[in-house]
Amino acid sequence: DTETYEDFFMGMAHFKDIALAHILGFEQKKAAGRHLCVEAIRHYSDFVNLVADLYPEYNVAK
Repeated sequence: DTETYEDFFMGMAHFKDIALAHILGFEQKKAAGRHLCVEAIRHYSDFVNLVADLYPEYNVAK
């Protein structure tokens, strides 16, 4: 049974970019506060299709 995510979007970022943001946040006093690290905003179905294409050995429902 699969669910439908008609209006579900998610922010995506590479883990190395997130790690660097954490390091810079700790090292730079002027970086105080909250920050949002997002490379792209994509619909959930785009993410599912990408995972299915990258890992065809897994049964990913499209």
